[in-house]
Amino acid sequence: MLAQIKKWADGDGARRIYWLKGMAGTGKSTIALTVAREYHDNGRLGASFFFSRGGGELASTRRFATTIAAQLADTLPELRRLISDAVVSNRYIHNLGLYDQWENSFFGRCRS
Repeated sequence: MLAQIKKWADGDGARRIYWLKGMAGTGKSTIALTVAREYHDNGRLGASFFFSRGGGELASTRRFATTIAAQLADTLPELRRLISDAVVSNRYIHNLGLYDQWENSFFGRCRS
């Protein structure tokens, strides 16, 4: 499984999302954390966020976009201005639902 994910991550980017699915307790979180740690250690991880059914902020999408945006701004300085522009253009963007945050972001406006 790790080799398959690394092949995807190191590929040409044609498939932008890797959907890791499986029954509860089958090791999805362990696999995801292992890959994220390795790519972070190699300076190749832009951002990460892990959802958890356990409740709290990790069970909700509420903190997802702001967490990813902050990590990307730190990791990729060239995105910092673009993320800032999205916040300036809608200072309440953090209160929007996940779909609307995406649509109001630089990324949502630049979809092909």
